[in-house]
Amino acid sequence: MKKKLLRSGCFVIAVSMLVILAAACGDNENQTTTDTASDDRTWEFTIAMTHAEIVSPNWHRVFGSELYEQSGGRINSTFYWAGSLLTIPEVPRGLQVGTATIANMPSPNYVDILPLNTRILQLPFIGLRDAITTAEIYMQLLNEFPEMREEMAQMGIIPLGATPLGRYDLKLIDTNPVRVPSDLAGRQIVPYKLEFLPLLETYNAAGSFIPPGQIFEALERGVVDGYIATWAFAGFFGLTDLIHQHIDFGQWGAFQEVNIFAMSLATWNELPEYLQNTIMDVLWYDGGFRDIYYGDTAVLAQAQRDIATEKGDLIITLTQEEMDVWASYILPLHQQTIDEINDLRGDDVAQRIYNRILEILGERFG
Repeated sequence: MKKKLLRSGCFVIAVSMLVILAAACGDNENQTTTDTASDDRTWEFTIAMTHAEIVSPNWHRVFGSELYEQSGGRINSTFYWAGSLLTIPEVPRGLQVGTATIANMPSPNYVDILPLNTRILQLPFIGLRDAITTAEIYMQLLNEFPEMREEMAQMGIIPLGATPLGRYDLKLIDTNPVRVPSDLAGRQIVPYKLEFLPLLETYNAAGSFIPPGQIFEALERGVVDGYIATWAFAGFFGLTDLIHQHIDFGQWGAFQEVNIFAMSLATWNELPEYLQNTIMDVLWYDGGFRDIYYGDTAVLAQAQRDIATEKGDLIITLTQEEMDVWASYILPLHQQTIDEINDLRGDDVAQRIYNRILEILGERFG
């Protein structure tokens, strides 16, 4: 895969984020203030969510009550939903300069600037099975590969955890059946995954990276014919009435969208250790990242499935043989992606992370 694919394919404009503060880099991640429960300082957290509140109302409970109570009233949180404080491209810089304390980062949007954290685990058809396992694998990788944390630290960010939003499937505005890649010929697709671009080109289909906020108008006007994303995506952006065909990739498409919940590294470093531990206890170990956020999204996804059924949409569940055809074109591109990241970094970290993911999947699923 050509290098220009990585630079030009992503619809997020990352150039403005590449100027980073040296003070936020290096070993600062491990520096904390004195751990003392006698410190009576209170903290005002600003939570920037790029999705609408309907995606996960439980976060009001997690941040608004549980974190407040478990911190002894030391942490108060104010929410900003649906990109009202920071748009998706602005999140890394916004965390770095303190506009937001914590934000969710829909990781397909940051493959240019955070490839170790946002691209490798989400390679299409890599073999992920369920949301909780995927979140746990991400945290395991963070602990095993300091380079992943360093990549974040260079942007002034510390990752707190991750949660998947569901598996990627193909959605189309027409009902001309698509079962194998050759059926895509002549269509304009928004793939939201760089690795699908060569496949589209092979079969005389076109790829177009349109930001999620503009996808409704593009579909409504027929500028594009469909997209590859989660079932819940239609609910996020009001696309339900426009979509009339759903191609379910099944297990091959499972859980490729991971939302990383990240925090301002500068704020994290100012917190007493006991408050750092409280945040991780509430948001990760008590299940916040692994199932609360995904649980709400799963409900939304099921609602979209029910609506599609009631509408009489064409819903295609691919056979194993058909899914194997898709996989036969996507899986060989994994190594091209890994080689590209290694080449850009000048090391073999991406290869080691990829190999480790396959090992973990083998250990968990055989």
